[in-house]
Amino acid sequence: MSLILPLRYPRFWLGSSLMILIAILIMSAIRSPGILTFSYSDKWTHALAFTFLMVWFSGLFRFRLSPLVAAGLLIYGILIEVLQTFFVYRYSEPADVLFDLIGIIIGWALSAAGLRYWCQTAEGWLPDK
Repeated sequence: MSLILPLRYPRFWLGSSLMILIAILIMSAIRSPGILTFSYSDKWTHALAFTFLMVWFSGLFRFRLSPLVAAGLLIYGILIEVLQTFFVYRYSEPADVLFDLIGIIIGWALSAAGLRYWCQTAEGWLPDK
């Protein structure tokens, strides 16, 4: 049995996934423009990004793989924090990883509630090949 869901365009979705992960990594490395200025905006940005990522990957992989997806995303969040230590204008915070985890848990709950079908639904809107 395949680990990925039966999708019509799995290469497109997996390629898009890679692009999203790279974009988040780049945004984590560049100098922050300071657009969001409310208290704890950085932490909530982490939670929102990882909520999105968990729902995104839950739509691509079988739901029974959610623990592995969650673990992979948590490792990705830790990797981002480690990489930020190499930039003088960025700094690593353990609280960022905590908010990544909060986002993962929220995303997992949303996926369990039905959002994990987003990719199959989106493909249903597309015309046949």
